[in-house]
Amino acid sequence: MTRLDLTTFTDKRSDAWSGFIVAMNLFLVLMPLYVSAWLGFGLYLLPAWVWCGVGMNGLLNLMHECAHSHVFRGRAGSMFLGRWVLGPLALADFDAYQKRHWIHHRRLGEGDDPKYVYRVNVRGRRFLSFTVRCVCVWEAVKKFSGQAISANREGGGSTLWPRLWAMRVLLVQSLLAGSILWVATDGGGRPLGEGLLTASAVYGGVYLYGLASLTVWVAGLRAIAEHQITGDQAVTQKDAALRNFRPGRLLSWLLGSYGFVQHATHHYEPAIPYYRLPDATAVLARTNASFSPIHTYGNVLAAAIC
Repeated sequence: MTRLDLTTFTDKRSDAWSGFIVAMNLFLVLMPLYVSAWLGFGLYLLPAWVWCGVGMNGLLNLMHECAHSHVFRGRAGSMFLGRWVLGPLALADFDAYQKRHWIHHRRLGEGDDPKYVYRVNVRGRRFLSFTVRCVCVWEAVKKFSGQAISANREGGGSTLWPRLWAMRVLLVQSLLAGSILWVATDGGGRPLGEGLLTASAVYGGVYLYGLASLTVWVAGLRAIAEHQITGDQAVTQKDAALRNFRPGRLLSWLLGSYGFVQHATHHYEPAIPYYRLPDATAVLARTNASFSPIHTYGNVLAAAIC
Protein backbone atom coordinates (compact mmCIF):
# COMPACT_ATOMS: atom_id res chain seq x y z
CA MET A 1 0.00 0.00 0.00
CA THR A 2 1.19 3.50 -0.82
CA ARG A 3 2.90 5.30 2.05
CA LEU A 4 2.33 9.01 1.91
CA ASP A 5 4.99 11.65 2.21
CA LEU A 6 3.40 13.33 5.21
CA THR A 7 5.41 16.52 4.72
CA THR A 8 3.23 17.12 1.67
CA PHE A 9 -0.03 16.89 3.60
CA THR A 10 0.65 18.09 7.15
CA ASP A 11 1.36 21.75 6.43
CA LYS A 12 -1.27 23.66 8.39
CA ARG A 13 -3.10 26.74 7.22
CA SER A 14 -3.04 30.05 9.07
CA ASP A 15 -4.53 30.32 12.54
CA ALA A 16 -6.51 33.39 11.43
CA TRP A 17 -8.35 31.42 8.75
CA SER A 18 -8.93 28.46 11.08
CA GLY A 19 -10.22 30.81 13.77
CA PHE A 20 -12.64 32.38 11.31
CA ILE A 21 -14.01 28.98 10.29
CA VAL A 22 -14.43 27.95 13.94
CA ALA A 23 -16.21 31.21 14.76
CA MET A 24 -18.57 30.87 11.79
CA ASN A 25 -19.42 27.28 12.71
CA LEU A 26 -20.18 28.26 16.31
CA PHE A 27 -22.31 31.15 15.06
CA LEU A 28 -24.32 28.99 12.65
CA VAL A 29 -25.01 26.27 15.23
CA LEU A 30 -25.86 28.55 18.17
CA MET A 31 -27.65 31.28 16.22
CA PRO A 32 -31.09 29.54 16.40
CA LEU A 33 -30.92 29.66 20.19
CA TYR A 34 -30.68 33.45 20.25
CA VAL A 35 -33.13 34.01 17.40
CA SER A 36 -35.68 31.84 19.23
CA ALA A 37 -35.00 33.61 22.51
CA TRP A 38 -35.54 37.00 20.87
CA LEU A 39 -38.74 35.94 19.07
CA GLY A 40 -40.27 34.47 22.22
CA PHE A 41 -42.09 31.25 22.94
CA GLY A 42 -43.59 29.74 19.78
CA LEU A 43 -43.72 26.91 17.25
CA TYR A 44 -40.45 28.01 15.65
CA LEU A 45 -38.72 26.34 18.59
CA LEU A 46 -39.19 23.07 16.68
CA PRO A 47 -37.08 23.98 13.61
CA ALA A 48 -34.57 25.59 15.97
CA TRP A 49 -34.33 22.26 17.82
CA VAL A 50 -33.67 20.44 14.53
CA TRP A 51 -31.12 23.03 13.36
CA CYS A 52 -29.17 23.10 16.61
CA GLY A 53 -29.44 19.36 17.30
CA VAL A 54 -28.16 18.37 13.87
CA GLY A 55 -25.62 21.19 13.75
CA MET A 56 -24.00 20.10 17.00
CA ASN A 57 -22.70 17.04 15.16
CA GLY A 58 -20.46 19.41 13.22
CA LEU A 59 -19.06 20.78 16.48
CA LEU A 60 -18.42 17.20 17.65
CA ASN A 61 -16.51 16.63 14.41
CA LEU A 62 -14.55 19.81 15.11
CA MET A 63 -13.80 18.56 18.63
CA HIS A 64 -12.40 15.43 17.00
CA GLU A 65 -10.00 17.62 15.02
CA CYS A 66 -8.99 19.33 18.27
CA ALA A 67 -8.22 15.91 19.76
CA HIS A 68 -5.79 15.39 16.87
CA SER A 69 -4.36 18.93 17.33
CA HIS A 70 -5.25 19.79 13.73
CA VAL A 71 -7.32 22.95 14.12
CA PHE A 72 -4.51 25.43 14.80
CA ARG A 73 -0.80 25.38 14.04
CA GLY A 74 0.15 24.95 17.68
CA ARG A 75 -1.22 22.20 19.88
CA ALA A 76 -2.19 24.65 22.63
CA GLY A 77 -4.83 26.34 20.48
CA SER A 78 -6.59 23.07 19.67
CA MET A 79 -6.44 21.96 23.29
CA PHE A 80 -7.92 25.24 24.49
CA LEU A 81 -10.74 25.09 21.96
CA GLY A 82 -11.51 21.49 22.86
CA ARG A 83 -11.26 21.87 26.64
CA TRP A 84 -12.83 25.28 27.14
CA VAL A 85 -15.37 25.61 24.31
CA LEU A 86 -16.36 22.48 22.39
CA GLY A 87 -16.13 19.97 25.22
CA PRO A 88 -18.24 22.09 27.59
CA LEU A 89 -20.78 22.81 24.85
CA ALA A 90 -21.17 19.05 24.37
CA LEU A 91 -21.21 18.45 28.16
CA ALA A 92 -18.10 16.35 27.64
CA ASP A 93 -14.72 15.86 29.29
CA PHE A 94 -12.43 16.64 26.37
CA ASP A 95 -9.38 14.92 27.89
CA ALA A 96 -11.30 11.70 28.45
CA TYR A 97 -12.73 11.93 24.93
CA GLN A 98 -9.24 12.36 23.49
CA LYS A 99 -7.98 9.27 25.28
CA ARG A 100 -11.00 7.18 24.17
CA HIS A 101 -10.55 8.35 20.61
CA TRP A 102 -6.92 7.25 20.44
CA ILE A 103 -7.95 3.86 21.80
CA HIS A 104 -10.54 3.75 19.02
CA HIS A 105 -7.78 4.32 16.45
CA ARG A 106 -5.54 1.64 17.94
CA ARG A 107 -8.27 -0.93 18.64
CA LEU A 108 -10.65 -0.34 15.73
CA GLY A 109 -12.93 -3.32 15.23
CA GLU A 110 -11.73 -5.15 18.32
CA GLY A 111 -13.81 -6.05 21.33
CA ASP A 112 -12.42 -3.25 23.50
CA ASP A 113 -12.93 -0.51 20.90
CA PRO A 114 -14.71 2.17 23.01
CA LYS A 115 -16.73 3.40 20.02
CA TYR A 116 -19.53 0.91 20.40
CA VAL A 117 -22.31 2.69 18.51
CA TYR A 118 -21.25 1.54 15.04
CA ARG A 119 -22.11 -2.00 16.14
CA VAL A 120 -25.72 -1.06 16.91
CA ASN A 121 -28.10 -3.11 14.77
CA VAL A 122 -30.44 -0.71 12.96
CA ARG A 123 -31.85 -3.17 10.45
CA GLY A 124 -35.57 -2.95 9.84
CA ARG A 125 -37.61 -2.13 12.91
CA ARG A 126 -34.44 -1.81 14.97
CA PHE A 127 -33.81 1.52 13.24
CA LEU A 128 -37.12 2.79 14.62
CA SER A 129 -36.17 1.39 18.04
CA PHE A 130 -32.80 3.18 17.91
CA THR A 131 -34.51 6.43 16.90
CA VAL A 132 -37.03 6.16 19.73
CA ARG A 133 -34.25 5.48 22.23
CA CYS A 134 -32.49 8.64 21.02
CA VAL A 135 -35.66 10.74 21.16
CA CYS A 136 -36.33 9.45 24.68
CA VAL A 137 -32.71 10.31 25.63
CA TRP A 138 -31.97 6.71 26.61
CA GLU A 139 -29.04 6.48 24.18
CA ALA A 140 -27.58 9.70 25.62
CA VAL A 141 -27.87 8.35 29.18
CA LYS A 142 -26.27 5.08 28.07
CA LYS A 143 -23.46 6.92 26.28
CA PHE A 144 -22.57 9.37 29.04
CA SER A 145 -22.87 6.84 31.86
CA GLY A 146 -20.65 4.42 29.95
CA GLN A 147 -18.07 7.14 29.38
CA ALA A 148 -18.11 8.09 33.06
CA ILE A 149 -17.58 4.49 34.13
CA SER A 150 -14.75 4.09 31.62
CA ALA A 151 -13.04 7.32 32.75
CA ASN A 152 -13.24 6.36 36.42
CA ARG A 153 -11.87 2.89 35.70
CA GLU A 154 -9.02 3.99 33.44
CA GLY A 155 -8.25 7.38 34.95
CA GLY A 156 -8.66 8.97 31.55
CA GLY A 157 -10.14 12.32 32.47
CA SER A 158 -8.69 15.77 32.93
CA THR A 159 -5.06 15.69 33.98
CA LEU A 160 -5.01 18.76 36.24
CA TRP A 161 -7.88 17.72 38.46
CA PRO A 162 -10.46 14.97 37.89
CA ARG A 163 -13.38 17.41 38.12
CA LEU A 164 -11.85 20.36 36.29
CA TRP A 165 -13.86 19.47 33.22
CA ALA A 166 -17.07 19.80 35.22
CA MET A 167 -16.04 23.32 36.24
CA ARG A 168 -15.45 24.19 32.59
CA VAL A 169 -18.88 22.80 31.70
CA LEU A 170 -20.52 24.78 34.51
CA LEU A 171 -18.80 27.99 33.44
CA VAL A 172 -19.62 27.69 29.73
CA GLN A 173 -23.17 26.50 30.34
CA SER A 174 -23.80 29.34 32.78
CA LEU A 175 -22.60 31.87 30.20
CA LEU A 176 -24.75 30.24 27.52
CA ALA A 177 -27.90 30.08 29.66
CA GLY A 178 -27.36 33.60 30.99
CA SER A 179 -26.91 35.07 27.52
CA ILE A 180 -30.05 33.30 26.28
CA LEU A 181 -32.00 34.73 29.23
CA TRP A 182 -30.63 38.22 28.50
CA VAL A 183 -31.82 38.00 24.90
CA ALA A 184 -35.18 36.51 25.96
CA THR A 185 -35.81 39.47 28.28
CA ASP A 186 -34.53 41.90 25.64
CA GLY A 187 -31.92 43.12 28.08
CA GLY A 188 -34.57 43.80 30.71
CA GLY A 189 -37.17 45.29 28.37
CA ARG A 190 -39.54 42.33 28.68
CA PRO A 191 -41.18 40.91 31.81
CA LEU A 192 -38.86 38.56 33.67
CA GLY A 193 -41.49 35.82 33.87
CA GLU A 194 -42.01 35.83 30.12
CA GLY A 195 -38.26 35.85 29.54
CA LEU A 196 -37.71 32.95 31.94
CA LEU A 197 -40.34 30.87 30.15
CA THR A 198 -38.79 31.52 26.77
CA ALA A 199 -35.21 31.03 27.98
CA SER A 200 -36.12 27.76 29.70
CA ALA A 201 -37.76 26.46 26.52
CA VAL A 202 -34.78 27.50 24.38
CA TYR A 203 -32.02 26.34 26.68
CA GLY A 204 -33.72 23.21 27.97
CA GLY A 205 -35.80 22.18 24.98
CA VAL A 206 -33.89 23.39 21.94
CA TYR A 207 -30.32 23.11 23.19
CA LEU A 208 -30.07 20.46 25.94
CA TYR A 209 -32.77 18.17 24.58
CA GLY A 210 -31.48 18.67 21.05
CA LEU A 211 -28.00 17.65 22.19
CA ALA A 212 -29.27 14.61 24.08
CA SER A 213 -31.60 13.43 21.32
CA LEU A 214 -30.88 14.64 17.79
CA THR A 215 -27.12 15.08 18.15
CA VAL A 216 -26.74 11.59 19.61
CA TRP A 217 -28.93 10.20 16.81
CA VAL A 218 -27.01 11.94 14.01
CA ALA A 219 -23.59 11.08 15.49
CA GLY A 220 -24.71 7.46 15.86
CA LEU A 221 -25.82 7.23 12.23
CA ARG A 222 -22.55 8.82 11.15
CA ALA A 223 -20.53 6.20 13.06
CA ILE A 224 -22.67 3.39 11.63
CA ALA A 225 -22.08 4.66 8.10
CA GLU A 226 -18.34 4.93 8.71
CA HIS A 227 -17.69 1.59 10.37
CA GLN A 228 -20.59 -0.86 10.22
CA ILE A 229 -20.06 -3.81 7.88
CA THR A 230 -22.97 -3.90 5.40
CA GLY A 231 -21.68 -6.15 2.61
CA ASP A 232 -20.80 -3.26 0.30
CA GLN A 233 -17.22 -4.45 -0.33
CA ALA A 234 -15.70 -1.86 2.01
CA VAL A 235 -12.33 -2.64 3.54
CA THR A 236 -12.71 -4.22 6.97
CA GLN A 237 -10.55 -4.32 10.07
CA LYS A 238 -11.79 -7.02 12.45
CA ASP A 239 -15.52 -6.21 12.77
CA ALA A 240 -15.27 -2.61 11.52
CA ALA A 241 -15.47 -1.23 8.00
CA LEU A 242 -13.46 1.71 6.65
CA ARG A 243 -14.97 3.98 4.01
CA ASN A 244 -14.36 7.23 2.20
CA PHE A 245 -17.51 9.04 1.09
CA ARG A 246 -18.35 11.23 -1.85
CA PRO A 247 -18.15 14.92 -0.91
CA GLY A 248 -20.51 17.67 -1.95
CA ARG A 249 -23.82 16.10 -0.94
CA LEU A 250 -26.23 17.20 1.76
CA LEU A 251 -25.60 14.22 4.04
CA SER A 252 -21.87 14.58 3.48
CA TRP A 253 -22.13 18.17 4.68
CA LEU A 254 -24.33 17.34 7.67
CA LEU A 255 -22.51 14.18 8.76
CA GLY A 256 -19.05 14.33 7.24
CA SER A 257 -17.72 17.79 8.02
CA TYR A 258 -14.12 18.30 9.15
CA GLY A 259 -12.71 15.36 7.23
CA PHE A 260 -15.16 12.66 8.26
CA VAL A 261 -16.04 12.26 4.58
CA GLN A 262 -12.50 10.90 4.09
CA HIS A 263 -12.77 8.63 7.10
CA ALA A 264 -10.76 5.70 5.78
CA THR A 265 -7.91 8.04 4.86
CA HIS A 266 -8.05 9.62 8.31
CA HIS A 267 -7.69 6.23 9.98
CA TYR A 268 -4.82 5.35 7.65
CA GLU A 269 -2.95 8.63 8.28
CA PRO A 270 -4.42 10.41 11.36
CA ALA A 271 -1.60 12.98 11.27
CA ILE A 272 -3.15 14.74 8.27
CA PRO A 273 -5.40 17.79 8.93
CA TYR A 274 -8.93 17.43 7.59
CA TYR A 275 -8.49 20.03 4.83
CA ARG A 276 -5.54 18.03 3.38
CA LEU A 277 -7.40 14.71 3.39
CA PRO A 278 -9.02 15.08 -0.09
CA ASP A 279 -5.60 15.40 -1.73
CA ALA A 280 -4.23 12.51 0.31
CA THR A 281 -7.24 10.39 -0.66
CA ALA A 282 -6.66 11.11 -4.33
CA VAL A 283 -3.04 9.95 -4.06
CA LEU A 284 -3.96 6.76 -2.18
CA ALA A 285 -6.81 5.91 -4.56
CA ARG A 286 -4.41 5.80 -7.53
CA THR A 287 -2.90 2.55 -6.25
CA ASN A 288 -5.65 1.24 -3.98
CA ALA A 289 -9.26 1.41 -5.10
CA SER A 290 -10.51 0.88 -1.54
CA PHE A 291 -9.68 4.54 -0.85
CA SER A 292 -11.85 5.76 -3.73
CA PRO A 293 -14.79 7.81 -2.43
CA ILE A 294 -17.43 5.61 -4.05
CA HIS A 295 -19.74 5.41 -1.04
CA THR A 296 -22.44 7.84 0.01
CA TYR A 297 -23.82 8.21 3.52
CA GLY A 298 -27.31 7.63 2.16
CA ASN A 299 -26.46 4.39 0.37
CA VAL A 300 -24.52 2.91 3.28
CA LEU A 301 -27.20 3.82 5.81
CA ALA A 302 -29.90 2.43 3.52
CA ALA A 303 -27.98 -0.83 3.33
CA ALA A 304 -27.58 -0.92 7.11
CA ILE A 305 -31.28 -0.22 7.68
CA CYS A 306 -32.92 -2.10 4.83
